[in-house]
Amino acid sequence: MSPELVQRWGQYCESMQGCTISVPRCIIPNVVDESRPVELHSFCDACESGYGCCVYAKIYDVNGGAKCHLIFGKSRVVPKKTPTIPRLELQSAVLAAKAAHKISQELSVPCEQYFWSDSTIALGYITNKTRRFSPYVTNRATTINELTSSDKWRHVGTAENPADIASRGANPTDLERSIWFNGPPFLYNQVHESHEVYGVCETDPELRDAQVTVCNSTLTSQSDPLALHMLDRMKCFSDWRSATKFVSDVSHKIDSKFSNQPRVPSVESERLAENKIYHFIQSMYYASEINTLEGGKCLPRKNPLSKLDPFVDDKGMLRVGGCVKHSQSMLYSERHPVILSNSCHCYVYWYVIIIS
Repeated sequence: MSPELVQRWGQYCESMQGCTISVPRCIIPNVVDESRPVELHSFCDACESGYGCCVYAKIYDVNGGAKCHLIFGKSRVVPKKTPTIPRLELQSAVLAAKAAHKISQELSVPCEQYFWSDSTIALGYITNKTRRFSPYVTNRATTINELTSSDKWRHVGTAENPADIASRGANPTDLERSIWFNGPPFLYNQVHESHEVYGVCETDPELRDAQVTVCNSTLTSQSDPLALHMLDRMKCFSDWRSATKFVSDVSHKIDSKFSNQPRVPSVESERLAENKIYHFIQSMYYASEINTLEGGKCLPRKNPLSKLDPFVDDKGMLRVGGCVKHSQSMLYSERHPVILSNSCHCYVYWYVIIIS
């Protein structure tokens, strides 16, 4: 061994002198309050060198007291191609979700599960239902949400996160005095409710725009005059957000003629405005293709869109087809992207990446 490793091994052996570590084998004692379920608290953490998780069982006795002890722990080193810390934090959450799922299957009693992470970024990935992320984040967040309920995830401070020991390591003496075996003090409280909302920063590199495929096309005689007028009006906007706000405002003014409801901006209204813009562009450039497909016919092979196996969805939107429709780990908008024309450059370049 190198001199550095010899020194570290010597320090490790010295730290074991006089150290006594014992772990109880019994998870659920005989005298328990059977009216209250066993609680499983899973913690996860990551750092530059590794990531890990630990799971604790919290059991109530007949006197109302609670006992917590470690029943599972696992750690892994980071791969050679080191991901970002938020990605590692998310990967540690996957580890915790899988561990808790396996333990709950093995235990023969009802369990109530809670999950804890000190990364608000990872919590934002897990609990967010309205944003689109990179495939790396999407796949892992999907796995977590399949195994757990997103409303059971909580934030914990780094000092109170025992999984920090799993990710960074500790010598035997420090481990004996740490919160590793019995969990943090707050676990002994009876209330673990949380109403925190974990957002995602707009500059987060994992965020992705809507999935859109852009193809060559030209205006046709079947183009919708209303669509031409609306898109012409939007030429004065330099970014996508302003354009969607304009369409949303116009839609609300039209709707307000038939109802007195006040305008309340929301994610849903913004999504509807985006869909209307897509409809405008498609009615300009792909009116004949939409009519053909809605008539139950296939596009001619010479049509540029034919290689995309396009179809018209239940909302009249022209989308990409293909065998990827069988994927269960992708969102509908990822399996079937909206088809737009690259001729409509002043709108497309606001928001999408051109795919030639």
